Amino acid sequence: MRKTEKVFLVVVMVCISSITLTRRIIAQEPEVKVPSDYQAIFDNFSKAYEAKDATAVAQLFTVDGMEMANGRAPIRGRAAIEAFYGRFGGPIVFKAIAFGKSGDVGYIIGEYGPDASSINNNKFVFTLEKVSGKWLIMSAMSNSNRTPQPQPGPSSSVSH
Repeated sequence: MRKTEKVFLVVVMVCISSITLTRRIIAQEPEVKVPSDYQAIFDNFSKAYEAKDATAVAQLFTVDGMEMANGRAPIRGRAAIEAFYGRFGGPIVFKAIAFGKSGDVGYIIGEYGPDASSINNNKFVFTLEKVSGKWLIMSAMSNSNRTPQPQPGPSSSVSH
């Protein structure tokens, strides 16, 4: 085996080990049971998202709520949130790993995915506000647990 092949093999093995270790670390995060009024957010979000009902998803946010999606500028207000979620939908499962509240403000931190076997692939933070006795999402921030893949740079062959 040539030196470059050995180096490549070592790099591949390190990458695989890192992925496996990362998944083990992520999987160790225990689920916590949230109060029923917080669970209602998960249930209503899941139901609306699976039905591809962007209007119902947007209604889970405060009037001036924000969606802070991975790789996108902040999305503010129910109309913009509805337009954003109009492109998505399908099964979604949430797992809370932390939550709290103080007065009319609260939060949920957790993981999500299309099913229980892939729930550790993504994470989220919901900041919540209690409006007229009901918890609504003030902001939702989510991103992937996967390491971003490097993007190819501009082509080195430039024609003049």
